[in-house]
Amino acid sequence: MSREERQREIFKLISDAQAKAEGVDWMKEDPAIPPAEDELNEAMAQYVDGTTSKANVRTVYQKWRDLHKVAV
Repeated sequence: MSREERQREIFKLISDAQAKAEGVDWMKEDPAIPPAEDELNEAMAQYVDGTTSKANVRTVYQKWRDLHKVAV
């Protein structure tokens, strides 16, 4: 798979996951969110480069997503 294909794939997976996420506020502000977002961006870049797995990106995404969860 080419770099471009990997990039399209990981962006689509993250976008789809965000669209399906429930109980989150994507506009929520928390000092822990920016570093987690940086970590997610790095994990996605590593996936595009072929140096990490989708499973790792998923784990990092879930941590970032959980920081956006709102109390029900």
